[in-house]
Amino acid sequence: MSSRLILFLFGLFFVLSCKHTQPSMTTNSGYSRFIARQESLLLSNQYVIKYIDAGSTNQECILLVHGVPTSSWLYRNMIDKLVAKGYRVIAPDMLGYGQSDKPKGYHIYDPGNMGSYLLELMDSLQIDSWTHVCHDAGGLWTWEMLKQNAKKVSNLVLLNTIITQEGFNPPMEMKRNLISKLYVKSYTSNMSRKGTMKATIGNGLNNKKMCTPEMLEGYIGPTEGRLDRALYQFFSNVCVKKLPDYIPLMDTLNIHTKVIWGKNDKILVWEKQAEKVTKALKIKPEDILILENAKHFIQEEMPPEIVNFIAK
Repeated sequence: MSSRLILFLFGLFFVLSCKHTQPSMTTNSGYSRFIARQESLLLSNQYVIKYIDAGSTNQECILLVHGVPTSSWLYRNMIDKLVAKGYRVIAPDMLGYGQSDKPKGYHIYDPGNMGSYLLELMDSLQIDSWTHVCHDAGGLWTWEMLKQNAKKVSNLVLLNTIITQEGFNPPMEMKRNLISKLYVKSYTSNMSRKGTMKATIGNGLNNKKMCTPEMLEGYIGPTEGRLDRALYQFFSNVCVKKLPDYIPLMDTLNIHTKVIWGKNDKILVWEKQAEKVTKALKIKPEDILILENAKHFIQEEMPPEIVNFIAK
């Protein structure tokens, strides 16, 4: 029996056992307390995104953009630390992730659309300038946002994020087909979602023992909804096609940029793209921090170091 057929049958079993329900956390759980801080924005497409707005409105603003398959929960250990450093912090759950709506559709999650949702959020808050932090797929959405309007970003901070094809090594290629749909169902199936998310987060940590039930609660909770819809668009679009070349865009940007990178990340690798990216974005050596003992989810591994480097 071929491996493709085995994957298909395994995925079919997930689908048949899958029930999509709304999250049911206890009111005193860490994740419940976290999402209780969230506010809502009705986008122009009539879907709602959730976001945290912390700090004073007269402080310098910083926008924290997560990637896949995470949410603003990824930044929970940084938000209040950044506020203490004097920032107003905006941390959204992107459409399709976290507590935000997860509508049907494919192109609604296109990188260009995801970038436009970020601009719409900041416009709604009447924020005209901000420091922009992005991680993982958040980089892809950020480059598309900058293509639409780069003037509003005063500072850019790149955290183990998608930049160039050279630095991106997806673990598998996925096409827009049934097999890919079955794969992303493993993130939402009642039988598999906890194990899938635990493996995903654990594999992105230098020390898997950090992957505690308390940490996982905020990653697993949103998978009771239709997280698979946004994941399907990302995986079938980004993990099969050659990435767009954003270097010409970077050449035109005049934005002070910092890089904070977990050295042991095997999927997003800084060394393979460092020369090209530092030249295009005009990044100074003192604005690059390589975390020797960190992997992919550096916000979980070294939040104080990241906050201090952003704020210095």
